Amino acid sequence: MKNVFFILLKKELYEFFQNKKFWMLLLFFIICILGLYFFKMSISDNSIIFLILLLINLYVFDSCINDIKSGAVLFFINIKCNTTKIILAKFLCVATLGFLLFIISLFSLLQSLTMMDLLWLLPLFGFSTALTYNAVIITRKSDLLTPALVIGCMILLLKALTILENLYLRATILLLASFIIIYISSILSKKLAFRVALTV
Repeated sequence: MKNVFFILLKKELYEFFQNKKFWMLLLFFIICILGLYFFKMSISDNSIIFLILLLINLYVFDSCINDIKSGAVLFFINIKCNTTKIILAKFLCVATLGFLLFIISLFSLLQSLTMMDLLWLLPLFGFSTALTYNAVIITRKSDLLTPALVIGCMILLLKALTILENLYLRATILLLASFIIIYISSILSKKLAFRVALTV
């Protein structure tokens, strides 16, 4: 299907605007950012980036759960849709969202980060998307285990990235990590156990 990616993207956009729980948390996040800026309170850049990642992971988690419950993932796999396309469609929504949240934070609270940091933040959002997608399947849609697993990995990753001051090195490492996870997703999607996990 030549238009399968556009179908995936359209589905993601529809789910994005219909996700009321996510929009409530997003509104809460923006109010907090504006409140901190208005009262001239400070918060570390890493904490803001972590909060943005939490919002993104929540969206991807809900999106993956909806895909599984509705049978959408299994449908796209059965019509030979590459798993890469499924993750890429989610990433485009996540990248747009992450970019907007970063811009809001950049002009209000962020102290040391600049627009150049998008060089490694966008790959970070891609890594987070692919990681959450795999975690939802591996942990069998657990509402507690999946977020805990992803959040734990992201905390360790952020701590490791703070050691590297070179933005290009950060971006390269995250791009490689993203490609590896997406490759693993492609392999897993061909396994029977993976498909069984999508139906239970």
